[in-house]
Amino acid sequence: VITFSIDHNGNDLFDASPSHTRYRLNTSFTATSTYAFTRASDWQQIFDAISVSAIDSGKVTKSHGTNNVAIGFTEYLTQGTTYTVSMTDPGLDGVLVTPFSAKTITTMEKVTLTIATNAGSYFNESEGLYMLDPTFTVTSTYEFNSSDKAIVSSCLQVSDLAESGMSKTWVGMSLGLSFVGELDVGRAYTISMADLSAIEAIDIEVFPSKVFNTVENNTLTVRHYQMNIDNDSYTLYETENLTRRVKSDQTPPVKTYTGFSSPPTITRNISYNSANEINYYYSRNSYTLTVNKNTGISGTSGGGSYRYGKSVTVGYTLSDGYDFDKWTGDSTAATFNMPASDVTMAANAKLHYYSITCNLNGGSLSSANPASYTILSSNITLNRPTKSGYFFMGWTGSNGSTAQRTVTINSGSKEDKSYTATWSTSAVGKYNNENYDLLITNGYTFVKIFNQDVTGGYFAQNESVILNTGNKDSYLYSRLGIMQNLKTSAETKYVFRLYYPEQTARTNIWKQTNRPQDETEYNGDGSRYADGYEAISINSTGNNWGGLVKSISGGSYIDGTTYIVYWWYAIATYAYYSPNGMPGPNSITVSKVQLWLATDANKFTFP
Repeated sequence: VITFSIDHNGNDLFDASPSHTRYRLNTSFTATSTYAFTRASDWQQIFDAISVSAIDSGKVTKSHGTNNVAIGFTEYLTQGTTYTVSMTDPGLDGVLVTPFSAKTITTMEKVTLTIATNAGSYFNESEGLYMLDPTFTVTSTYEFNSSDKAIVSSCLQVSDLAESGMSKTWVGMSLGLSFVGELDVGRAYTISMADLSAIEAIDIEVFPSKVFNTVENNTLTVRHYQMNIDNDSYTLYETENLTRRVKSDQTPPVKTYTGFSSPPTITRNISYNSANEINYYYSRNSYTLTVNKNTGISGTSGGGSYRYGKSVTVGYTLSDGYDFDKWTGDSTAATFNMPASDVTMAANAKLHYYSITCNLNGGSLSSANPASYTILSSNITLNRPTKSGYFFMGWTGSNGSTAQRTVTINSGSKEDKSYTATWSTSAVGKYNNENYDLLITNGYTFVKIFNQDVTGGYFAQNESVILNTGNKDSYLYSRLGIMQNLKTSAETKYVFRLYYPEQTARTNIWKQTNRPQDETEYNGDGSRYADGYEAISINSTGNNWGGLVKSISGGSYIDGTTYIVYWWYAIATYAYYSPNGMPGPNSITVSKVQLWLATDANKFTFP
């Protein structure tokens, strides 16, 4: 079965009015053929003839034959011509061709002409006139394939009603183009469209004549200039373009701008054929900036007179011991643009807090030291820390590298302070306005009550001199006579430390009930120890060591050889003993010896 069909856009209705009944057809049509066979081997060439004939005399007839059925073809038609499309019977055996009746198609276009006229805006009712732009535009629209644009001879006429014989005509316009006709200001015109009915197959909408009146006017340009910030020249700020009637007096109002003084108004008569311009110049106002200072500010800067909008920066100078806090008043910023008013502001400061850092270095305080101070603070004396088993030697740091037990931060100081506590197991204390060497060891605080260095001499056999002589740094020094006053209150007995600077490993520490000068050597009771003797740390036991007693040997005032008549461990030696000068511990002769007594640290003051 073979089917032929014509694609003709469905004969869409375009204009149903009696005088404009036309249908639109695409400018081409396509003949397609379909076919079927009973067997795959029955492929057969079919010859067809399709004739496209113009109805009008003298038009071209186009026909096709001996085409392969499966191939479609397209035939282009000429615009504005009516055609008949028909199909001939191929007369091929064994093939059924669907009957196809002839069809008549008419092609056409639609052209629309439009006048742009400003919509006849009302201008002056008393004169009955309407304003029209001094130009008008005629545009045409159409519907064709892009390859079939036609040239249509048209005639559009613009007649001058006010002046006989003046007309403007355009002929031979290409459809789809636009053109502009220039009208003279202040004249009345009739615009009409010529009869284009002679053009075949073209339907043009009826366009009635229209009459327009133009009114004479011109533009008034008003420019507003503002004075610059940094000089007296002016910069254009705003422009107005006003439409005003020719030969009329016009006085446009001035503007009101913040921070500017407006100029007087200007009147202009509107000219017909020249530019109409008015320039207004606005002077920039100046305002006063006052910068005050409050406590902690020694001076300010930036005050004065400034133009509106000027960038202003204010400054300050701090007094010692203060930090800047903030700006207060009409402005709270250090940099700002001058407003349209006077400005009063003030610089404010707050006390600077300087830090006080105390490194106790293992110690503790019963009352904490302040963590900070200001330039207005009173004198601050640092509290002294304590540390078990150590003497507080003083603070080092902001006060220098030499330890000071008393450190005072004077009023008016203005720097951060940092201190470190220093400690020692030995110190110098003052008792009854006299300096004593102190030492902490073996759980006791000892005070040196005796020193002899035989390189500096020997004691005389004078008990009153022996008991109290010299000073703590002397070769011959003794406070044996006041040891009862220095004795620690924590013990009922005396606690002694016998020390040999040349034989430090021979040190003995012990307790006994009586002072050595009050203890009798070899009292006949059979005991070889001083009364109430208790060993604490004994490193020398030879030569009948048993504490210290008053000597009966005649070589020293005190010795540590109890029970027998010898004077080893001698204290306050009278004469040379070979080879080093004094009998010492364990049959060792020495040249130096010290005796220390357990005491209470609170008996002493520390400068």
